[in-house]
Amino acid sequence: MPINERIRITYALPIAVIVAFMGVGSLWVSGQLVGTPSTTAVRTLLYYVIPLIVATIALVSLGQRQALRGLATKLPAVFTLGWYIIAAGVVLGTLFFFSIPQGQVVSPRGSTVGIYLAVTLTTALFEELLCRGTIQNVLVDRYGGSPAGVWQAILLSSGIFAVIHFANLIDKPYFVLGTLTQVIYTFCLATLIGVIYYVTKDLLVAVVLHAIFNFFGSITDIVTTSASQAVGQTDIPIGGMIIQILIMVPAVAIAHHIYRTRIASA
Repeated sequence: MPINERIRITYALPIAVIVAFMGVGSLWVSGQLVGTPSTTAVRTLLYYVIPLIVATIALVSLGQRQALRGLATKLPAVFTLGWYIIAAGVVLGTLFFFSIPQGQVVSPRGSTVGIYLAVTLTTALFEELLCRGTIQNVLVDRYGGSPAGVWQAILLSSGIFAVIHFANLIDKPYFVLGTLTQVIYTFCLATLIGVIYYVTKDLLVAVVLHAIFNFFGSITDIVTTSASQAVGQTDIPIGGMIIQILIMVPAVAIAHHIYRTRIASA
């Protein structure tokens, strides 16, 4: 049963935070039950069953079923509005690739690529259902009475999305700079995706953009040896942190430009 509209709007921000923690919790539960999504395609699919169920229940119970309507109606926006996300993903992927130590690059197997694609797509689907389809929409319902309120809602939802990435420190306590970098650039990414989603009202556009960015941004996972990945329990250098942030910060400026031209001026 959907939550009462007055309660949902009055307590939008704490509800959004709770939903975010539910999403993180569902991933932890899946990890305990089936392990990490990196061994087989079957395990990968099983890993995301609980998170996708949780995200769907949150979306429906918070009265956001409209997020599932009109899918694939604005897919050209992936390129017309989301071009910087694609470009940034390609640039980051290229930099990561050339940073791999010599001798640790391997040709990926078909099964490895298949699992990687499954992880990329299901991760993007889960996070967009949770963060744009549910959290952002709930906050827009609360604050979106004016263009400035819409921008505030998008920034709040992007901040929540970014902050939950601190959960990575649970499994990788040594990865402090890397996690901080991810928190900053995911905020930038989420802000641009959030604006594009608000303009298009097409959640599939958000999923595709997120998946493309993840695909290129983590491409080194399928072209490096498993041994090198296991040994790599070190933090990222300051230089790498600065470069990644500088690449992603323009996404916020582009998001604000789209906001001013497509939302504030409407």
